[in-house]
Amino acid sequence: MIYEYLFSSPHLKQWQQPDSGIVKTIKGKNVRGFCWNQADLREADFVKIQAGVPITWVIFQTVGLTGLAGVTGILSAFAAIWGTGLVGSKAASLPTTFLGFGIMILAVVGLLMTAKRGFTEFLGFSLITLFVSSILFVFFKTSLVIDAFVYISFTATSELLALWLGGITFASSRAISRTVLTIVSSSALTGMGISLSLIGQMSADIKPNLVDVAIATAILLTGAIIGGKAFEPSSRFPGISRLAINFTAIAGTSFQRANLTEADFSQANLKHTDFRNANLMRTCWHDAQGLEFACLGNTYLANPKIRQLVVTCDGQGRNFDGLDLTGVNLQDAN
Repeated sequence: MIYEYLFSSPHLKQWQQPDSGIVKTIKGKNVRGFCWNQADLREADFVKIQAGVPITWVIFQTVGLTGLAGVTGILSAFAAIWGTGLVGSKAASLPTTFLGFGIMILAVVGLLMTAKRGFTEFLGFSLITLFVSSILFVFFKTSLVIDAFVYISFTATSELLALWLGGITFASSRAISRTVLTIVSSSALTGMGISLSLIGQMSADIKPNLVDVAIATAILLTGAIIGGKAFEPSSRFPGISRLAINFTAIAGTSFQRANLTEADFSQANLKHTDFRNANLMRTCWHDAQGLEFACLGNTYLANPKIRQLVVTCDGQGRNFDGLDLTGVNLQDAN
């Protein structure tokens, strides 16, 4: 996509430079992929513009996310195989079988813990379990202890990777469109199914069963839940949403470090647009769409309460105590 294109485009009114007297408006235009980094855009008329990522780049993003989803499916399959490996072993003794059930429980608890409380708790729980098993390994070095250390290590690692990558992949897909989310979900399930099938064909000792399918599917589902929760106002996955938004905004309309003082973005579609480090003094956002999927950096729009206020112009019944509203355009707000 060609950046810095707007100023010479014959089908758009040229942007006004200081004191040039040229009309300052591109109202209602499609400006996907244009770059206004560090531009002086004071009092600009961006009403009803269509900003964001060009369709060609959306196709590239979809292909990339489809590949990442396939990798997520593979990781979920391996996590399930490691999690149930000791239970399904024909040569396993009774203590080994009990250990296998314990690791399966660890895998399931990890899913529930991550979905409800975030990655930190599951990571801490896994590290404590690994620490205990490593201490036992140092002092005893029995086959049971070795099995515990190896299977717990590989189960926890592959599961965490699958959840993290799945969270980013599903969050990015959700930020683009439901169609992309459907394609990505299908790719993840396909990757999981193919991996389990190949493992069963290539190994004489490992035969994936319905339990493996259920656990692998549960891992993918948890990744999808994480991707959905990432954009909630009080999300426990802010890192996931940040990565997803930054990825989906690549090649999108950019206003980084631009001066947008008193610019008007009313009814504009601003999905996947970059406003990081921009001057947003008294900028109008009435009925703007897609700001929750825009790169907002440290601007006041990053606060969900303020973002809703400037978009809806309705602050009745809401508490804004402690919030810095400096520079926020509250004209016509109730």
